[in-house]
Amino acid sequence: MEDRKKLREKISDYHHFSFVLTALSAFLYIGIFIDQYQYEGRRVLFLATGMILLLLFAFFFRFLSGRYERALAEMDEE
Repeated sequence: MEDRKKLREKISDYHHFSFVLTALSAFLYIGIFIDQYQYEGRRVLFLATGMILLLLFAFFFRFLSGRYERALAEMDEE
């Protein structure tokens, strides 16, 4: 019973992490285009790299939450 509760908490946490990281990535994406003429090449590259990293981490957390959801479903079947 306690394992199921921990898995549900992890799933919820990973969903929240992925949402926050996706929102931060969108904020950086908008920031690139609002001030694209102000920034130099390095700053745009830095913002784009940060945006891509945040999206990769968001997808990673979604992958983990899916894995834990499958594990929780397997526990419920038994």
